[in-house]
Amino acid sequence: VASERLDVIISEIYNLSRSESNTLFLAKKVFVNGKLTENNSHKIKSGDTISVRGYGRFTWLSTLGETKKGRLKATVEVF
Repeated sequence: VASERLDVIISEIYNLSRSESNTLFLAKKVFVNGKLTENNSHKIKSGDTISVRGYGRFTWLSTLGETKKGRLKATVEVF
Protein backbone atom coordinates (compact mmCIF):
# COMPACT_ATOMS: atom_id res chain seq x y z
CA VAL A 1 0.00 0.00 0.00
CA ALA A 2 1.07 3.58 -0.48
CA SER A 3 0.36 4.70 3.09
CA GLU A 4 -1.47 3.71 6.28
CA ARG A 5 -4.48 5.91 5.46
CA LEU A 6 -7.73 4.03 5.83
CA ASP A 7 -9.13 4.93 2.39
CA VAL A 8 -5.95 3.69 0.67
CA ILE A 9 -6.00 0.39 2.54
CA ILE A 10 -9.70 -0.23 1.84
CA SER A 11 -9.22 0.48 -1.85
CA GLU A 12 -6.28 -1.95 -2.05
CA ILE A 13 -7.94 -4.80 -0.13
CA TYR A 14 -11.32 -4.64 -1.87
CA ASN A 15 -9.92 -3.65 -5.30
CA LEU A 16 -11.71 -0.28 -5.45
CA SER A 17 -10.62 3.15 -6.57
CA ARG A 18 -9.95 5.71 -3.86
CA SER A 19 -12.99 7.72 -4.88
CA GLU A 20 -15.16 4.58 -4.57
CA SER A 21 -13.72 3.92 -1.12
CA ASN A 22 -14.42 7.53 -0.12
CA THR A 23 -18.10 7.06 -1.00
CA LEU A 24 -18.19 4.29 1.62
CA PHE A 25 -17.19 6.86 4.25
CA LEU A 26 -19.93 9.23 3.10
CA ALA A 27 -22.47 6.38 3.27
CA LYS A 28 -21.33 5.64 6.86
CA LYS A 29 -20.32 2.05 6.10
CA VAL A 30 -16.79 2.00 7.59
CA PHE A 31 -16.15 0.92 11.19
CA VAL A 32 -12.83 0.72 13.04
CA ASN A 33 -12.90 -1.52 16.11
CA GLY A 34 -16.70 -1.36 16.09
CA LYS A 35 -16.96 2.45 15.95
CA LEU A 36 -18.22 4.40 12.96
CA THR A 37 -15.42 6.28 11.21
CA GLU A 38 -16.15 9.12 8.81
CA ASN A 39 -12.53 10.27 8.61
CA ASN A 40 -11.06 8.75 5.44
CA SER A 41 -7.53 9.85 6.36
CA HIS A 42 -7.61 7.94 9.66
CA LYS A 43 -4.24 6.24 10.31
CA ILE A 44 -4.73 2.68 11.52
CA LYS A 45 -2.55 0.84 14.00
CA SER A 46 -1.60 -2.80 14.19
CA GLY A 47 -4.38 -4.90 15.66
CA ASP A 48 -7.20 -2.65 14.41
CA THR A 49 -10.21 -4.45 12.97
CA ILE A 50 -11.86 -2.67 10.06
CA SER A 51 -15.37 -3.57 8.95
CA VAL A 52 -16.92 -2.31 5.71
CA ARG A 53 -20.64 -3.03 5.35
CA GLY A 54 -21.32 -4.96 2.17
CA TYR A 55 -17.65 -5.91 1.67
CA GLY A 56 -16.40 -7.69 4.78
CA ARG A 57 -13.96 -7.34 7.63
CA PHE A 58 -10.19 -7.43 8.00
CA THR A 59 -7.57 -6.97 10.69
CA TRP A 60 -4.45 -4.88 10.09
CA LEU A 61 -1.68 -6.97 11.64
CA SER A 62 1.56 -5.12 10.92
CA THR A 63 3.81 -3.40 8.42
CA LEU A 64 6.80 -5.43 7.30
CA GLY A 65 8.88 -2.62 5.83
CA GLU A 66 9.15 -0.71 2.59
CA THR A 67 9.64 -1.75 -1.00
CA LYS A 68 12.28 -0.20 -3.24
CA LYS A 69 9.70 2.27 -4.52
CA GLY A 70 8.69 3.40 -1.01
CA ARG A 71 5.40 1.52 -0.70
CA LEU A 72 4.59 -0.33 2.54
CA LYS A 73 4.51 -4.10 2.85
CA ALA A 74 1.66 -5.07 5.11
CA THR A 75 0.05 -8.15 6.57
CA VAL A 76 -3.73 -8.30 6.94
CA GLU A 77 -6.15 -11.02 7.91
CA VAL A 78 -9.31 -10.93 5.79
CA PHE A 79 -12.46 -12.59 7.17
